[in-house]
Amino acid sequence: MKHRSFWMGVLALMLVLFVSIGAAQAYFTTYVTAQGGYVIRQGVHFEESFYDWTKHIVITSDEGTEPVYVRVRAYYSTSLSLQTAGDGWVQEGEWWYYTQPLTAGQSTAPLDMKILNIPDDASDGDDLNVVVVYEYAPVKYDADGLPLPYNSEEIWFDANPGGGDSP
Repeated sequence: MKHRSFWMGVLALMLVLFVSIGAAQAYFTTYVTAQGGYVIRQGVHFEESFYDWTKHIVITSDEGTEPVYVRVRAYYSTSLSLQTAGDGWVQEGEWWYYTQPLTAGQSTAPLDMKILNIPDDASDGDDLNVVVVYEYAPVKYDADGLPLPYNSEEIWFDANPGGGDSP
């Protein structure tokens, strides 16, 4: 009889462990994998077109978003150079700033980045590795209620708490 109750106890313990293994596995899992994707709009979106060796960039604020400042930076090979033009855009260091805040539904004037020093044997489909990125940050105001300037360190470093490039 003692052996029978011992084995029943072992069997009950194994049953409890077996039932709880799914929860334990979920608890100790530290990552998940997923397939597919979903576009997330965060209030501001970037549009880029390319023709005649020129990247044409427009940034638009979605309806219902707060006013934001935007800036753009291009990464490219040292063998190339860029000629930029656009109303309302100012280059400071490696960044091009749009000097006016974007309000809901508003777009920037186009920023045109013409690629110069193109190799003679290049065609319009060649990969010249010009990558354009953009950032945006909410407009901040001073004690008098006036907006801080577009290139204020307070705006860009608060928007990028991990640091990053200075304006």
